[in-house]
Amino acid sequence: MVDGRFDGRILLRNAQLYQLALVLLVLRDLDEGYVQLGSGTTRGNGWVRAEIRRLVIETRAGKNAAGRLAGVGGLGEDLGPYELFATDAMPLPGGLRARPLLVWDQLEVAADGVDALAMALVAGPWQGFLEQARGRKWDA
Repeated sequence: MVDGRFDGRILLRNAQLYQLALVLLVLRDLDEGYVQLGSGTTRGNGWVRAEIRRLVIETRAGKNAAGRLAGVGGLGEDLGPYELFATDAMPLPGGLRARPLLVWDQLEVAADGVDALAMALVAGPWQGFLEQARGRKWDA
């Protein structure tokens, strides 16, 4: 057994909420052992524990209604040419509130609140993305 630790940071810019949901789903699967890392050695794949210590979401001040979270598709107008998915906004789970910070509104979620946010993202924007993607023609 080889022990080690890797600290990392994932940065998403101009992300839609379904994309954030997907990242959180992958990290959960990694933590639960459904995804293993490594190959090409006699030791096989490795087991990894993934832990989210905090999640910070920043948006331009005043773009989100109180108690709501919007991705890039829910923050602007005339975004049709970008083919962003609708349903890119959702109510925040109980207890979560963004705070104004100069020109940004910042939502900071501690480790114990990530699961509630992830479940809300999967139930709302992720499901909306799946429903809309079924009928979409995808260019190669």
